[in-house]
Amino acid sequence: MTKSEPKGTTLTTKKSIECKKIILKHSKDFGGTLTDLDVIKLCGCSRQSYYKYKAETKRPTLLRAGLFVIDLHSILKLVLLNTFPKRNFYI
Repeated sequence: MTKSEPKGTTLTTKKSIECKKIILKHSKDFGGTLTDLDVIKLCGCSRQSYYKYKAETKRPTLLRAGLFVIDLHSILKLVLLNTFPKRNFYI
């Protein structure tokens, strides 16, 4: 993040994209067979970067191609609490 970018903006690099693909394919948290340490070795990034990429991968994408996207858990929570916003949501 530079001074001209808003707070919370993440920088997407070629290495981060490749590492996230490896995390999605091989990590036990996403249905793979490897532990975190094994995925870190396979990915070739630092532990700090790995956990950052893993958290970014788990986080639901809020804005994609102009559509507001949220995960099923959030929808159920909103429906059960009767606090569903007056917008159209797409899954």
